[in-house]
Amino acid sequence: MTKTRIEPSQHHAYVSLVAQHSNLGDLVLRAEALKAVHRAGIEATALIDGMPDSYVSAIGVPPSTRLISSRREFRTRLMSSRNGPSLLVLSPGPQMVQPGLRGLRISATVLAQVLASRAAGGAVVALGRALDPVPRGVVSSIERMTARATSAYVTRETATAEALRPHALRAPDLAFGVEAGLASPSKEHVALSFRFDSHPALAQVERAAGVIRNAGYEPLMVTQVEADDQFHAQAARAMRCDAVLWEGRSHKAQLERVSRAYARSRAVLSDRLHSLIFGINQGALPIERRRSAESKVARALRGVVTYQSVNESFDGLDEVLEISKSGVARELILTERSLAADLVHKTVDRVLEPYRVR
Repeated sequence: MTKTRIEPSQHHAYVSLVAQHSNLGDLVLRAEALKAVHRAGIEATALIDGMPDSYVSAIGVPPSTRLISSRREFRTRLMSSRNGPSLLVLSPGPQMVQPGLRGLRISATVLAQVLASRAAGGAVVALGRALDPVPRGVVSSIERMTARATSAYVTRETATAEALRPHALRAPDLAFGVEAGLASPSKEHVALSFRFDSHPALAQVERAAGVIRNAGYEPLMVTQVEADDQFHAQAARAMRCDAVLWEGRSHKAQLERVSRAYARSRAVLSDRLHSLIFGINQGALPIERRRSAESKVARALRGVVTYQSVNESFDGLDEVLEISKSGVARELILTERSLAADLVHKTVDRVLEPYRVR
């Protein structure tokens, strides 16, 4: 990919930390993006409009980062030169492409912001971005214009990279960059985590619990998106197992509890991408509850790590759990995870290198 570079001159980064704050995956993506900017020695201003203190605290904002609650002030500073040339970091993770005029308006707004930043002498980079779903027609053309206007566009998935070719490059999801945990030597659980809006029936999770116990493990429900709590509590009662529910805890506390739960799990069974990645980071084997052939999980993990999948009814779970017992399978996922972490760090550092303060 060939990009026109702006000559480095003590760029000042502008990063939005605004996200679905009840989702630990969104939190980790923004924490990793901000960490990368800090690792490059670039001073930053971060937007936190509407984000609770617990969320901001869990991100671990470097002391040198200026926090701003006003979107207007954030945009004003971005477009001014008071801190030197700007470096706008587009938010990582999925950009939800809405249908109709709403989707057109959102994509056009992002493009306008990118073009305005470039016209003002700044640079723009996208780190770990993904279009969900990959758009067609006019919106697709706008997104291609946006990618072309950036200094570098890094996406986490194959479909977005293909749609924006040759203006985008692919690297593993930013969440792979999290420091690997110390996996528990006792891997007695299989963790389960499901989307609240497409969860399995209770009869299906009861059946899955029986398969898990027959394989020699104990099921464990894990919440890393607060909206999933209600179903997870119901499922835990149905399966007669423990649950790591959010229940109003701080973001930092829940992130630590989730990490510990995955550290003692042999595998993670989920339809949430970051449940699987968080598990991989703790040495657990990923098992997707597949709801479509081209799921978010498939688009992000394909070619990065080896993962297993079962259908929505958990057919074949017994065979997949047999694979999880293999020492070869465990060594493979640890090796692939290490390679993914190394690749995402090197890619992001290379993208930010031209703007590093020297």
